[in-house]
Amino acid sequence: MLGGEFLAVVFGQQPVRTYVKGLPRYARHRAVHELIEGRFGADAWHAIKADAGVDVETFSSLQPYPDDVTYRLVEAASRRLGLTQEALLEGFGEYWVRYTGQHGYGDVLKMSGRTLPAFLQNLDILHARVGRSFRELTPPSFECTDVQEHALLLHYRSHRDGLTPFVIGLIKGLGAMFNTAVHVSVVQQKSAGADHDVFKVEYGPSDQS
Repeated sequence: MLGGEFLAVVFGQQPVRTYVKGLPRYARHRAVHELIEGRFGADAWHAIKADAGVDVETFSSLQPYPDDVTYRLVEAASRRLGLTQEALLEGFGEYWVRYTGQHGYGDVLKMSGRTLPAFLQNLDILHARVGRSFRELTPPSFECTDVQEHALLLHYRSHRDGLTPFVIGLIKGLGAMFNTAVHVSVVQQKSAGADHDVFKVEYGPSDQS
């Protein structure tokens, strides 16, 4: 889903432990499975499961799994694929937008804005709408300032730390959803002592044709 902790996703070490509580428990394992198998093949997925000590043939979207399963899968994927945690995190952020759009939240996304900047400015409204179905989750807060024709500043506040790469991936995924070229740069980071994360989002015109 894109509600609840929409941006609360982190792979690796302490951030992994923080991240998984932000995803709907029934969906996150299925999404990780589909992403890894789709991009790296079934053999890689089975090897990662073996490395993680996970004996589940196919994850069900209707069945809960312990958070520890996710921790082990993500850590094993980082080692097995030779990718940095930041690269995995950003890639999953991009994938999560597409995954949620294809698994029951497409209409919710469409109602949240017809362009990338409009969508970003409506993120808190989106969280409020979807959060009615996921009351146990604590959503982050988003604020857009310095909105210009082709750029804005996105302020991200959350009680969870270490989410910067995933946010970048999500924004890029949203750019793809709106057929909009987008560049994301980090203006300030909570991990560097700032009060919250701030991203400069630069975008071209939307091509919805």
